[in-house]
Amino acid sequence: MDKFTSFLAPLIQGYIVYRKTSGRWNEASYEPNLLLFDRYCKAHYQNATDLSQQMVDRWCRQRNGQGANTMSEEILVNGNIKIEVLQIKGNTVRLGITAPRDVKVLRGELKPFAMRIVEAELPTPIPVAVAG
Repeated sequence: MDKFTSFLAPLIQGYIVYRKTSGRWNEASYEPNLLLFDRYCKAHYQNATDLSQQMVDRWCRQRNGQGANTMSEEILVNGNIKIEVLQIKGNTVRLGITAPRDVKVLRGELKPFAMRIVEAELPTPIPVAVAG
């Protein structure tokens, strides 16, 4: 665990031990990001002894405009629909959806109105006589 070399190294190592012992460690996801953050802190804050919100915000800004609480999470549905977390602020999550033109993407609060429109466009059912 001597990969971490910034002033945060002891804290990061403690965090890793905690996550591993609690069964909540994802080597593929957490470690690369922690290494990048550690190297960023070492390069930009050589004399720092404490982590500040300003440091975290600057780190996040230089990572393609992500906010302090995002990790560029995305979900791929059916191989052609991408749902991506763009920003998290407090209790609000901003999502981005990329889908083919033939896929209708509708916000939840608009669904009742859209259903009325779709129902209005449906053809009138043709009565069918059933022989009994």
